[in-house]
Amino acid sequence: MKFKSMTIDGIQYHIKRLKSMGLLKRIGPDKGGYWQVMEMQ
Repeated sequence: MKFKSMTIDGIQYHIKRLKSMGLLKRIGPDKGGYWQVMEMQ
């Protein structure tokens, strides 16, 4: 994967998009939590 050329805004955009599609979910608090990748249905 290529992350060097992505801006922070670009990463935030993609995370928001994945969350709205139901493919990325935050489990737990900011500290000690984790991101769970959901399966496509």
